[in-house]
Amino acid sequence: SGWADEQAGDIRDHHVYPGPCQVDFACYPSMPGRVTVVGELWGRRRFILGHNWFGDDWSGLGMTEEEFYQNYSHTLEQLQWAYVKHGYSAAVFTQTTDVEGELNGFFTYDRREPK
Repeated sequence: SGWADEQAGDIRDHHVYPGPCQVDFACYPSMPGRVTVVGELWGRRRFILGHNWFGDDWSGLGMTEEEFYQNYSHTLEQLQWAYVKHGYSAAVFTQTTDVEGELNGFFTYDRREPK
């Protein structure tokens, strides 16, 4: 499950980055008899100076606050569409906070700044 669906079990779990669909509004269809979820999605970077594991040398990475929120809003629209069109039951945003070498959390690595 996740990266490769083995077509077994009660849950069909997709890991899609940035997701939730492979392309805008082109999500995997549900399967009869199985609950469909997006077990991992997001992966959008927002760099905030002074709050990163590797220091501020990566300041050219990521998006602006406005772009971050636009992408988040668009992701929510796609999730709503996937729910209505395909009956998706759940989605898991990865990850809540930045970790070593990754800048795609909703909070900085030191957990001091929301994005």
